[in-house]
Parts: sequence; C-alpha cells; structure tokens
Amino acid sequence: MRNIAPPLPVYKDDDVVVGKDDFALHYINEALIILNELEEAKFISAKILPPFPPSLTHKQKLHESSRESLPPSLIMAQIAPPLFDSHDVNVVFVNETSLPFDTNTLIAPPYNFSVDLQEMNYVFSIYNPPDIPPMLHSITPPVVYSVQLRVILSNLLYGDKGEYVKGNYSDATSVETDLEGIPLDWTTFTSLQQDEILSLQRKLEVYWSLPFGDIWHISNRDQKILGVDQFQCGEYDEPCKTIEYALKQISVRKGGSEAAEVTEKKIGITEGGFDILTPIDPDIYLTGKLTIVKQLYGTTSVIAKQAEIKILKNNDNNKENGKQGWIQAKGGINLGLYGIDLITDGSTLTIPLLYIEGELIFSSVNIKDISTRSNLIHITTSAQLINIQGSSFEKISSEYVSQLSKSGMIYAQLIVSSGNISISDTNFTECKGSTVEGGALYLVINEGKTVTLKNSQFSKCEAGSGGAIVAQISSGGKLNIDGKCSFTECKATTSGGAISTTVSGQNSLLTLDAGIIFEGCTSRQNGGGAYIQCSNLATFTLNAVEFNNCQGNDGAGIYIHSTSTNKVSLTGTKFTKCVSQSRGGGINLGLYGIDLITDGSTLTIPLLYIEGELIFS
Repeated sequence: MRNIAPPLPVYKDDDVVVGKDDFALHYINEALIILNELEEAKFISAKILPPFPPSLTHKQKLHESSRESLPPSLIMAQIAPPLFDSHDVNVVFVNETSLPFDTNTLIAPPYNFSVDLQEMNYVFSIYNPPDIPPMLHSITPPVVYSVQLRVILSNLLYGDKGEYVKGNYSDATSVETDLEGIPLDWTTFTSLQQDEILSLQRKLEVYWSLPFGDIWHISNRDQKILGVDQFQCGEYDEPCKTIEYALKQISVRKGGSEAAEVTEKKIGITEGGFDILTPIDPDIYLTGKLTIVKQLYGTTSVIAKQAEIKILKNNDNNKENGKQGWIQAKGGINLGLYGIDLITDGSTLTIPLLYIEGELIFSSVNIKDISTRSNLIHITTSAQLINIQGSSFEKISSEYVSQLSKSGMIYAQLIVSSGNISISDTNFTECKGSTVEGGALYLVINEGKTVTLKNSQFSKCEAGSGGAIVAQISSGGKLNIDGKCSFTECKATTSGGAISTTVSGQNSLLTLDAGIIFEGCTSRQNGGGAYIQCSNLATFTLNAVEFNNCQGNDGAGIYIHSTSTNKVSLTGTKFTKCVSQSRGGGINLGLYGIDLITDGSTLTIPLLYIEGELIFS
C-alpha cells in the first residue's frame, strides 16, 4: 500500500536514474530537484515506460482522488507525448514543450535550461547514461558545460525505497551521499552561497527510511544543529525540535497515522542536550515502551559522553499544578533511560521528576543538584519491574512539606501486583533531607516482593531517620543488600544513621550480606550504623558485616530490637572504634520472647558472643 508523504527538500545529484517498471513514486509536494555542475558532457533523457494508454496525452492530468489507484505504467505515461514511441528518448520538457538535445543546443557552455512542472502534475522520470553521447564526440574542443534542471513536482505517489527515487540506488549498498538534499524552500535555497548549500546537504535516504537505529533525535537548544519539527526529522544531524512532534512522527512513520499505537518509541537526545519546558503529557506516548537515550545509543556511532536533559521550571509552580511528574510512565508503560544526565535550572520541584506506574529501566543515568519538595522518583503500587543500574544520584535536597515528600528521594511501595526492584552499581551521594525518612530510599516491601541492592555506595546521605535507607518489610517481603555495598558518613537525627528497618511477619526477610561496610555513620538515638526492628516471625541475617567509627546513643554500630519469635542470625560481624553515648558500643541487641535451641549438637563456641549490650527477656 502506498503512503502519502509530506514535502521532500531541494534535491541535488549529478547522476540520476529515476523510476522502474513496477515502482511507486515519491509523493512530493512542492519539492525541487536540482541537477547542477556536471564536470563532463552528459545529457538528460526522459525514460518512457510502457504501456501507454492510446487516449492519454501529455497534457492530460489525473484527478487527485483517483491517482493512487492507477497502475504505475499509467502514471508514468503522462510524461510521454504521443509523438514518441521509444522507451528512451533524448528529450526534456520545457513548459510542456519537448526540447531534443543536439550539438546546436550545446554550443555555448554553460547551457542552462529549466523545467517548471509546478502546475502540471506530471511524473518526471530522468536518467543519466554512463557515456558521453556520440553526438558530442566530434566537438572540438571538448564541451564542458553545466546543466541545471529545476523541477517542481506535486501530488506524486510515495514509495519506501531509494530505487524509487533513483533507479540505480540501493538502500543496502549505495553510498548515502549519492542522494542528498537541502531541507529549505526555493527562495531560501537561491539566497545561499555554494559553501552554505554544501554544509546544509542531508542524505535523502532519511525520507523513506526510518532514522538510524530507529531513534528519533530531538534538540531545542540554540546550537549548531537546531531541531526542526518537519516530516523527515529524527536523524541526529537533522533532529526534531519537540518531543511531542517526534512521538507523533514515530506513529506516522511506523503506524501510518498520528493516532497509531507503536510497540516501542525511541527518543534520542543529541549531544547538545534538550530542555523540558513543561511536564510531558503521557497521553501522547501512544506506545507500550518509551525509551529515551543519548545520541545514537545502541549503535556503533554512539557518542562517548552523556546527553543532558534539563528541567526548565523557571520557578513557576503553575507548570506543575495538576501534574504527577515531569516524566511519567502510566498505564503500564515501560520507560527506559540510557546515558542521560538529568538536571534542573535550580528551581525547586514540587512534583516528582519521574512518576512510575509501569516499568522503569535506568542505565547510566546521572541526576545531580536538584532540590525537591516531593519524591524525586515516585514508584507506585502499580509499577512492575524497576531496574536501576550504573547510575548516580548526587546532591539531592529534599524538604518535607507533605506526606509525599516525607518519604525519601526514591519512594517505592510494592504489593502483590507490583514487580521487584533491583539497584546495582549505583552511587548515592549527599542525598539529604533533615525532615524526611530515608535520604536516598524509602521502601515499603510487601506481599513477597523483593528489593535487591548490589555493589552500590551510599555516601554522606542524611535524613530524620535512616540516613540512606528506610525500609518497611512485611508479609513475606524481602530486602537483600549484597556484600559490595557500602555506607559512608551517613547521618540520622533520630535512629539508623545509614539504615532504619522494620521487618514483620513470617517469611519477611532482611539480609545484610558479607562484605558490607558501614564507615563513620552516626545517629542521635539508636543505631549509629543501622537500626533493625524484627517482629512476628520475621528473619534478619547479618553476615560478616563491618562497622567502623560509627556513633550513636544506643548501639553505636547496630541496634537490633527483636520481639516475639523471630530468626536473628549474626555471623562474623566486626565492630571497630564504634562509640555509644549510652549503651552498646558495637551492638545493642534486645531479644524478647525468643526461643534459642540447638539441634542437639555440642557447641564448641559461645551461643552468644556480645561486644556491646545484651538485653534478654
């Protein structure tokens, strides 16, 4: 099925072959074809494709509504005056008059001629023979001339391969620069100097092929390459200006209309960066998967540095009224961000930067220098898989003004319908909020869901409780922190200098694995490094963890409060220079209502080895 396409630009080429027997022509609305500056004597020929309807003359026009249904041969026949019966005729049409080439027309180089078909609605098929025509061989001295052909074509059919523009062009093997154009109107084009024209040339293959890597690039900053919202935009060197237009164009190019749903849409941020002026409306996505990446991500030409997205709020809270987030993933949408730096203009955000109801894939994303009165990333109970890897959060300041902003920089609540969360190889540095809970993370983990932290560092994070992390684990929820994680100089004004956790219910589990280091963490109350409260058959495992130079009122290293029948496992944990203002320099362990038994084996080491304070009840 042939599609209708918007205008092509000015087109320049010195070796053009257009058309084939079974082709579909480009739909060109007021486009220009320029053949210019040939370096040797050549001629241009109209290629006549049979069969020709006997009743059709070259002056007849086809009605717009019937054009698409006609066979290609009938459409091609429009350029063939009845007086010609050859398939290849050395002729051009000038104002509907045939002009044969001969030596008389080429005696005064440069010879220029013009074809104006703007009002004719004719298909114009041309080709360039490989050899100099014999009629020029006898000319002495050899003729070197310039031929300039200007053709304005309108209302033609649009194909989807380069061979429909140039018969000997192959999308797979031809050099893309064989077909180049300039995305300007004719008036602007004629006002440019030659060097300007050359610098503005673009490969025409972008007009019938999807952008390289299936990525539609955007750019709205004042830079060398400024985005323009036009049909062919999307390549990194010819980006769209707005994300809204790019999303619509993906629907048009891949789905056939602006309203078409597309499986995945990829938006590329050029190396010059992109500014988000208002929160993006998720209703315009029309896809189940929206991926935002740095320039040419996933291709061999990907840029080395990060691409930048800046939120330009301009201290205008009205921009955020009624909005749930600057970038949203709603209705089960899978949102992916790759190779992006996210910053603001210094304005304080009152809604989340990211609001997630679907899936979130975060890879090599850096978020820095942001002040917020909300969660920075809000993950709802409807969210599915959350995967944050190789990223960083630095100098994030949170202020408590509502329940939404009370709970951490990243807030997530997982229930039975939610997915799991994985955070790996990620740094959290100076994520602070003296009146919030969980400077970096606030996790509510229920219904058997799991949050896993791997090889991640939390440094100088501060909060009211849980300087780095607050976690509420219940109903079989699980939080696993692996041995390559570390907590350095994290602080809490109440309990849990680095971590404050409650674990409740059978099969609920908190694991701090071998190799974790708490270094220089402090709290004013319980647990300079960590505060752990277990109840109702919960399980807590502490395996070969180090607490160094931690301080707290009770339990300078860790404070564990366990009630009823819980499973608390402490193995090989080390405390160095931990100082308590009250009790438990290394550990304050309170066991209430606990049954301690063995399997009948004879113990050769103490059942409990205490370096801090033990409360037994």
